[in-house]
Amino acid sequence: MGQVFITSVDGIECLKVKADAKTEAGRNKPHSRRADLKLRNLLVAVFVSSVVLLTGCVSADYAPPTASNDTSNYTKIVKRSYDDVWDSLIQYSAGTFFAIDNFEKDSGLITLDFGSGEPERFITGGHWKFSNGTINFDGEYVEFLSRRHGGKLNGKMNIVVTKIDAETSKITVNARYIFSAGSQQGGYNTWTFDSGSCDVVSVTNAVPGTGSSRTICATYKAEKAILSAM
Repeated sequence: MGQVFITSVDGIECLKVKADAKTEAGRNKPHSRRADLKLRNLLVAVFVSSVVLLTGCVSADYAPPTASNDTSNYTKIVKRSYDDVWDSLIQYSAGTFFAIDNFEKDSGLITLDFGSGEPERFITGGHWKFSNGTINFDGEYVEFLSRRHGGKLNGKMNIVVTKIDAETSKITVNARYIFSAGSQQGGYNTWTFDSGSCDVVSVTNAVPGTGSSRTICATYKAEKAILSAM
């Protein structure tokens, strides 16, 4: 009598109902006037239900994050010797969520790896308010992607220590962020950016009124964790 379809809007499945004007029985058997009336009433009910489902399927509001290139988020000059800063950075990094990948004291380079089961700590996609009748969310867009679409963050950080003079050093932190989340078309959407920048990805089947792109930037929590330790 009717068909049920599943469609996807901004990665969320919604129910659609399509009324079938003729049934197999209707094609092969004559109907009485009463039977025709019942069929018509049923089709009208199905149509009304489909309109309700389609118009109330998804509502959303999106506000992208504000990009910041304030260099104080990832650079710092400290009144400490090169050796003192280096030793402190190695000791601090080894005792945190960072994993030391490589270090070369002569060049002043330390490379760290990091990720998180809570990527919204380190990156932001702005504010996302979403409702489809069964899912209601109001918060960080990255958290939504992490919960609903398996969003994962892989981060790599280069820390460079530069000697200014015998008692002064400069610390520069540059993180590379790679965040991937499932797409309703299959595969993944991936954002890749460094400290001081953001990445913008076009999305398909975006909820009307939310735009066709999604922006993700750093929160600078990772960079500031290093700098604040100094």
